[in-house]
Amino acid sequence: MILPFHIQYLIKNWNTKLIINDAEEKIEIHVRKAVSVFNFSEIKTQRHILGHYKPGRQKSWTPIPFDYYGYVNIKTNDDRNFTITSLIADPFKFPLKIDSTVYGFPFIKKEITRKDLETIKSVKEKETERRINYFIKNFKSTSRVELRKRLENEKLLDKNAKIAIERILESEK
Repeated sequence: MILPFHIQYLIKNWNTKLIINDAEEKIEIHVRKAVSVFNFSEIKTQRHILGHYKPGRQKSWTPIPFDYYGYVNIKTNDDRNFTITSLIADPFKFPLKIDSTVYGFPFIKKEITRKDLETIKSVKEKETERRINYFIKNFKSTSRVELRKRLENEKLLDKNAKIAIERILESEK
């Protein structure tokens, strides 16, 4: 049962090192060759561990071999995420203050960052523009009267075709 956790955690934290400087209230996270340094005030931590919440108990409700597998997600003010698994630090005795705990099956899920959302939005906008240009190319030889008729029946039109027709008609004014 622990093999899937162990493999995922090993891959996630390969060449990762966490250094905590309590005196200066800073953490240093080395991921491969990149080094990131943050003040304690610049981070939020969320612990992900196996089990169901039972007040007064740190451990999950049933003793099982992978009870202590889990991870801590460190999110920075500049929207970066770092995952520190139980192969590096015990999530029950984590050396930083834990802001929240999530109980469940602690497989690591990919966090979608603001940068990821911007990339997705950019790709979607480029694809929309590509489709509009496709319709413009196909409608160039269509008469303006025909284009206006199609626009009147806009419920039958693809939204990108509608934009293309509007652009063609607008360019004539």
